[in-house]
Amino acid sequence: MAMRVKHLNLKVEPKGKFFGRVGKGLGAIDRGQIPDTPEESLSFESLEAFRKILTPKRIELLKIIKHERPGSIYELAKLAHRDIKNVREDIALLKALDLVDLKTDRRIRTVVIPRVSYDELKVAIAS
Repeated sequence: MAMRVKHLNLKVEPKGKFFGRVGKGLGAIDRGQIPDTPEESLSFESLEAFRKILTPKRIELLKIIKHERPGSIYELAKLAHRDIKNVREDIALLKALDLVDLKTDRRIRTVVIPRVSYDELKVAIAS
């Protein structure tokens, strides 16, 4: 399976600007103007808000998933030397942001396997 580079644009912008930009894009779609390549981005009101989401511990989880390929969330928690409850919460957030894929394996018991499907995560901060 070929890995991909995930380009993630971080936009630090006020809520009004965000909703204006999204509304403009949805209006274009309503008129039949579909963009060639949809933009993958996360918007935050401040750089501090971004830092609260992509914390060093969450970035470490992404690295462990990429390089160690744990067979479960439990194994990931052991590799990270962290409490399973906190790792589950972090993985749920990273999944909601589409930074982690979760695969379910039900051969013996239900096991959730975290995966990343990219080689690099690039963050661009809009000015």
